[in-house]
Parts: sequence; C-alpha cells; structure tokens
Amino acid sequence: MLSVPNIFAEYFIGKKELHFNWLLNIPMTSTVIKPLLSNGIKLNSKALPELLVAINQLFITHNTPYARPLLSQEVNRILKVARKENNPVLLRGAFIAISTSRFIKSAGSDLILKLIRGNHKDSMLIDDILFKHRFNRFREIDKDPKEAEVRMDVAQKIINDPDNYAFRLVCSAASHLFENKQLSLSPLIQEEDTLNLKVRKSTK
Repeated sequence: MLSVPNIFAEYFIGKKELHFNWLLNIPMTSTVIKPLLSNGIKLNSKALPELLVAINQLFITHNTPYARPLLSQEVNRILKVARKENNPVLLRGAFIAISTSRFIKSAGSDLILKLIRGNHKDSMLIDDILFKHRFNRFREIDKDPKEAEVRMDVAQKIINDPDNYAFRLVCSAASHLFENKQLSLSPLIQEEDTLNLKVRKSTK
C-alpha cells in the first residue's frame, strides 16, 4: 500500500521522482491537502511555498466528505507566505490549501481579496466559502461579529472593483450585501422638499 500524499510530498519537494504520472490527472478529494502539507513540511521545513504551488497542479474536488481542517498554526503559516508572495499560482494554491479550514478572521479582508483576485477557476469554491457559508451547518458563523464584518468588507470591496473578480463572485457579493447590510434611510416625509414630493396632508 502506498500513501498518495506521501508520494506527492516527496515528488513536489524534489526528494523522489513521480513514477505514477497519471496521479496528476485524476480527481482527488480535498482530504489529500492536510497530509500532503504536513508530510512535505516534515521532509523540508522550508518547502511550504513549493507545496502551495504544487497544490495548484492537482485536480482537487471539494465535494463531501469534507477534509479535516488544518491546525491554526498551519493556516497562519500559509497566510504568512501568501502575504509576501504575488505569484498567482501560489496564491491559488494557498486558497485551496486553507479552503478546508476556518481562516476568515485570521486572514482579514485585504489578504482574502489578494487570494481570490483574478481567480475565475475556483469561483464556485470561493463563493461557497465566503458567501454561502459552506462549513456552517448551524449558522454559528453568523454569530461571530468579527467574521461577519470581514465578509461584509470583502463583499463591498468586490462590488467596488468588479472587473478583477469572477462574475459569479460579484453577483454573490451583491446578494450578500443586500441580505445583510442595514440601511439607514431617512423617512420619506423628511425628504419631501428635496424630492419635491407632497407627502403631508394639506392643512388648508
């Protein structure tokens, strides 16, 4: 028996050749992410950037069963690398790597936007995580005001700069704002003069 994550880890950091090239072309569930990263870092503690680029090469599906989430330390290490890098391939791999975990608050809106900007390939996954609350069975995420604030900020910034994001995300961001943003509109009667309306009953 061979461990696929081990095979990938050794191949991607240059320890061994990949004798089964067809592995790069078959669908794999997201359960491969955690052991691939963990094994690769054990083999080479400085290999995380290479591993994130490598994840981009894999055909990873995100259907059930959901993978085990990364440890918070692992998520933070990935976010630290992503903050310093501008390689779109690495950034896409970083988003896929953290997609099984909770990262919204740790990343913040600016880094999340950096990770998803220009990524049309994973728009469905991004949409599910940011706006559909994919891992939220009991709506516990909605009770976290900080996380809700980050989601709202991400949605607003996508709307402000729609050309840099997938159309699906722009539509979902607009829906998210519409459903969650509280509007502070003046009562119509206070806008009577501004809008040239006749709301009040005549006293004559």
